[in-house]
Amino acid sequence: MIDGFDRDELFRLFGSATNGTLTSDEQQRMRIVLEGIPEARKLWYLYCDLELGLASWSEAKRIAAEPVSSFLKAPGLQPLKSNSTLGAWIVSGAIACLSAIVLIGSTLLFERNFFTKHLMPGESEIIAQTVATLLLADGCEWLDGGDWMEGQALLAGETLRLRRGMVVLRFESGAEVVMEEETEVELESRGSVRLLSGRLTVRAPDEAAGFVVRTPMSEVKDLGTEFAVSVGSKGDTEVHVMEGQVSLGKPGVTTEDSQRLNEGQAVRFERQTGLIPQLVPLKAPRFMDLIDDATRKPNDGALSTVESFELIANKVSLHETKSNYGWKGPWRDKVIAGSESNREDVLVIADGKLNPGWPVAGGYGAALRIDPGAGSRFRTMSHPIALNQDNITYVSLMVQQEIRELSSNEPYRAWLGFHSAKRYWGDRITFRIGTIGKRQIEIRSGESFVSPSAITRRGSQFWIGKIISRKKGEDEIFFRIYDEGEPFDLVEPGTWSVQSRGFFSDAILDVVELGAQGAVPCWFDELRVGNNWRAAVLEAPRMKVNDIESPN
Repeated sequence: MIDGFDRDELFRLFGSATNGTLTSDEQQRMRIVLEGIPEARKLWYLYCDLELGLASWSEAKRIAAEPVSSFLKAPGLQPLKSNSTLGAWIVSGAIACLSAIVLIGSTLLFERNFFTKHLMPGESEIIAQTVATLLLADGCEWLDGGDWMEGQALLAGETLRLRRGMVVLRFESGAEVVMEEETEVELESRGSVRLLSGRLTVRAPDEAAGFVVRTPMSEVKDLGTEFAVSVGSKGDTEVHVMEGQVSLGKPGVTTEDSQRLNEGQAVRFERQTGLIPQLVPLKAPRFMDLIDDATRKPNDGALSTVESFELIANKVSLHETKSNYGWKGPWRDKVIAGSESNREDVLVIADGKLNPGWPVAGGYGAALRIDPGAGSRFRTMSHPIALNQDNITYVSLMVQQEIRELSSNEPYRAWLGFHSAKRYWGDRITFRIGTIGKRQIEIRSGESFVSPSAITRRGSQFWIGKIISRKKGEDEIFFRIYDEGEPFDLVEPGTWSVQSRGFFSDAILDVVELGAQGAVPCWFDELRVGNNWRAAVLEAPRMKVNDIESPN
């Protein structure tokens, strides 16, 4: 209910409005609701987004501020019924609603009373101070008892003291660093790190040229290269250059006055002799060799939910879909168990419909098929995504739209949503491809963040979402889609297709929604949820035995 108004009735009115069957009484009823209930206006915007192709709140506000003629010429928008006064009313109604959003909107949408979690006075602005991201933590034990998480943002001034295991960091400058066991580092800035003891291996692409590793005896500055630096217990330092060049000098000495060390060279500096180099054999492992070794190792306990759709029958009754793990029950075709639905009570399974080109499990066998107009399927997870806790969650999914020539105006949408069973229409997170083919993160009742570029709309796709939840402060959501044939990252990418801003929530998201809408079928496979990149993206899960048998 919305302040005494039934949501189902509201969406039925929206549907009638867009297909031209709204009666005069229903029209008046809809006007009253939209004028009197702010939440209804937000839902009407969402419906406009889905039906008319609006991409974001900012686009809605821009359109609402322009004349009606400009609105009709906006990309992706067409009059709903050109031969009907009702169609004109709908568009005018959309303008009125969107204008109301502009007038009350930016404050209504972003006021703190819509959020259940706030930044406290004096609390750190985590995003602004981030200098690096912890991409991978393999078998780690920390000297100070720290509990660093994969995917965590790291701030300037933080010190990492690794006793055992291996860590991969990506600095905001683009440089990537491997920490090996018995290593202590201080994060100085986006382009520098202080190595107090232990060993670092650095890979710095062109955009990260100039990255600096400071040691007690020297500064090692990258000149577009891959190198390793180690500091012994007595302060002795070794530098190995696997590719490119580095400049090597005392702290504060300019690059021009420093020594150059070329590819294939390795030197050692004794504390007693200062920067007088002694040549030593080059024996440091390569950066990618270290990454490959770590990503091949099992990551027990990090994968919480798996659905591979490895079902035998072409059509499987929903109540029989108890395969895989991390679920509290079977799939269903209704938002809430017991509610009405006119869809067929089955999952449709098909083989060989995806073209996986990534080093991951899934995509080769059975997949879930959602036919045009079939809508969504829902399932409840055993381990919810708790936005009221400090945590990091990764999700991945394979998606395939039927390959055929589609006109740019032909609607197609696909989505992966996470909702709360207790408050389904409350805060939520949805990763989706919208009508205009752009990657979107959608939260609450229509707030969305949209990528600047559209997908190819052809071939298989690999979707990855990252959710950073915080007890206090802003939650962050990231979304990346790899198109078929696109180079794939073995660790978390440095850039994402789209990310959220200003999301504060304490919701417990335990319901998964898979859905598609458009003129052609869509297939989904290998849905995974875990607490690090390797588990949710790379690692082949250990499946439970499928307990579904093909009906006779």
